[in-house]
Amino acid sequence: ITPTGVVALNFFAFRAGPHAQLAKAVAHTLRHVFTNVRVFVDGPPDQEVLQPSNLLAFASDSPLRFMPPEDEQYPFYSSFYVHSHFTAWEAHQLELAASGL
Repeated sequence: ITPTGVVALNFFAFRAGPHAQLAKAVAHTLRHVFTNVRVFVDGPPDQEVLQPSNLLAFASDSPLRFMPPEDEQYPFYSSFYVHSHFTAWEAHQLELAASGL
């Protein structure tokens, strides 16, 4: 990977609760290798917190910046809606896991 490259990893796991070991281990491992790690869920992060969900992790030694399109009243959960809202769906509880289990 180049110094400005990004690893994107899509996986399905619990992000909180007693079964969140996989998500925490993935975040921790990526943080051990890369300077910047951000993990996003596939919907508003306050919904179904204790259920498994699709997670998308980005990791890089360069800053991770995203420029989603503006919401133009797209239908809820359409691909356009997801693209315009995903930065608000960051799984912040996994940031602590990235620092250490």
